[in-house]
Amino acid sequence: MAPPHRSESRALFSPGIPFAIAITLLLASAPALAGVEIEYGSGFEDASVIERVQHDSAQYSGTNVHIGPALVTGVKTTANNSLFFVQVPPAMAGPGYPRYSGIKAFSSVPIVGLAVGDCVSFDGTVIEFQDATELSPVSNLLLEVASACGALPIVPCVVGVSNIASDVDLITAGFQPGALSEVFEGVLVRIGPVVAAASSVAGVFPVTEPAMLPRMDIGSTLFDYSAVVSETFPSITGIVDQLGINAANEYRLLPRAASDLQH
Repeated sequence: MAPPHRSESRALFSPGIPFAIAITLLLASAPALAGVEIEYGSGFEDASVIERVQHDSAQYSGTNVHIGPALVTGVKTTANNSLFFVQVPPAMAGPGYPRYSGIKAFSSVPIVGLAVGDCVSFDGTVIEFQDATELSPVSNLLLEVASACGALPIVPCVVGVSNIASDVDLITAGFQPGALSEVFEGVLVRIGPVVAAASSVAGVFPVTEPAMLPRMDIGSTLFDYSAVVSETFPSITGIVDQLGINAANEYRLLPRAASDLQH
């Protein structure tokens, strides 16, 4: 078990799990790598673990890694589990930031008190779930003091829809993602102005930039918004996520609250 980074850190435990059982789970977790090896000359020698894993997730599949300190950018907790996203703090940014700087994590038990803006560290196993890089299971989650992530907040990276689109070619069958969709997977971004090309169906609605064809699907994983066709948004902020279902590989933008959808 990796030791806490600092004495001010505190563990976050889930409801309904006796403290003794929680401790057993922590002790049973495999030791996490503090870093992962990167080939010299790749441009990622000084990158964070998040950036390294996102840059080449296949190489680290099944590896237990230590993440943090990192900032929570999105979270959804239910009675059964917690899904959250973390990103490299701007104070620790390297060249090319924020590309490859965000990642998704999943806990099969709910994590009480986890919120956007928290500075955390944790261990997780690298997996690919529905084509997205994910850390699961999560263990040894610690809430760090805010100063551990630096004083700078994460500012959404402004990108064009065509760069991270779910589909840049609506004529060809399937999804043809934008050239930077993979690069920004797990990263907090902002697009706009955009218009809803259709009303919401099952919590998802497509948007396009005015007079442009590339489409970005807005998902409801973190927040569900019912859009109507032709509804306009000066901007939409969210986290880029990847969803592969039935052999379809789709990128979506996940708003986190009503305030992420500007009218």
